[in-house]
Amino acid sequence: MAGKLMDDADGAPGGGEGINLNPESFLEVLREWREVRRDQSSSAMAVARVGKKMKTIGVPKDAFDIFIKLSDMEPDEAVGVVKCVVRFAKWANRPFVAQLDMFKGLAVEVPKEKAKAEFEAFEVEDQGYVAGFHGHKIESNPYPHEEADSPNYAIWRTGWNKGQAERVKKSFGGDAAAADGTGEVKAATGAKGRGRKAKGARGG
Repeated sequence: MAGKLMDDADGAPGGGEGINLNPESFLEVLREWREVRRDQSSSAMAVARVGKKMKTIGVPKDAFDIFIKLSDMEPDEAVGVVKCVVRFAKWANRPFVAQLDMFKGLAVEVPKEKAKAEFEAFEVEDQGYVAGFHGHKIESNPYPHEEADSPNYAIWRTGWNKGQAERVKKSFGGDAAAADGTGEVKAATGAKGRGRKAKGARGG
C-alpha cells in the first residue's frame, strides 16, 4: 500500500521542494502517511487523499523514500549507510559529492512548538499501536503512569487499543471489544468455545 501511495504522489522531482513544504506541513502529512500505511483497512480513497496532499505540498518522492528507509533503521545503522554513500560517491567521483560542503552550517527550519508536540504525541501513540497490533500485553507500556504531568502513558494506551482492534479485525473479523488487555485476540462474537490466540501472537 505504501509503495502505491508514493507512486500516486510523485511530489517534486528529485530533491526539489514545493513552495508549500515547511516543517509543519511535512510533519502533518508524514503522520497521515504513517497512519494509512499501518492501517490495513485504509480505503483507497484515504490512501489517494494522503498521496494527493503530499504531491500538493511538494514532498520530493526520492528524498522521502530515502528518509523513510533511513528512519526504519537503527540510528547507528542509518548513520553508517549515509557515510557509505558519501565514501562510494567520492571513490566513483560522482559530481554531487563535491557539493556536500554546502551543507556545513545549513540553517534548517525548526517546527513550531504545537506541530512538534503533536508529532511527538503521534510517535508515542504509534509505539502503542505497534505493540497492540503485535499482541504485546498492555502492561508493556514503557511510560510510567505515576508521572501525572506526562500524558504519554495514556497516549500509548490509546494507540495500543487501536492496534488491538486492528489485530482483532484482521485476524477474525471481530471488534475492539474482543481485545482484553492480555495480548489475546478472540474470535468474533458468536464463535463457540474459548477464545483462541491469533497465529503467531506474542505474549509480551
